[in-house]
Amino acid sequence: CINRTVLLILHSRSETSGFQTPKCGMHKRFLTLLLKILTIKPTSNRQDSDVWGFTKNGIYTTQSAYKMLTVLHETNSPDHRPLPPVEKQLWKSIWRLKTSPKIRHFLWRALSGALAVAERLQSRGLCSDSTC
Repeated sequence: CINRTVLLILHSRSETSGFQTPKCGMHKRFLTLLLKILTIKPTSNRQDSDVWGFTKNGIYTTQSAYKMLTVLHETNSPDHRPLPPVEKQLWKSIWRLKTSPKIRHFLWRALSGALAVAERLQSRGLCSDSTC
């Protein structure tokens, strides 16, 4: 029961019998909720389709999922402080620059203090010699 994927669960569903009742508690609750979702009838006659709500075009990407999870993690952390609008605009403008990804990445690292310069290496205890 633990190793079953949603896809397997959906494919094991038959038109006449519905879902087989799972034996494990957490998964039983998940399947019960999934069944409720799957039995919701649309209120219009339009064709239903899958849409990922975290991209402009509605198509799932790993990048958009990572971004969504990062935002969720950050907003749920006790230290969460949203970026000021000016800083948000700065990051957006860096990623929109019409230059190579290598240059954009370098700018991002430089402005976020992530370049491996002597001062940063020393602050992390990685370099004791200030001339490195």
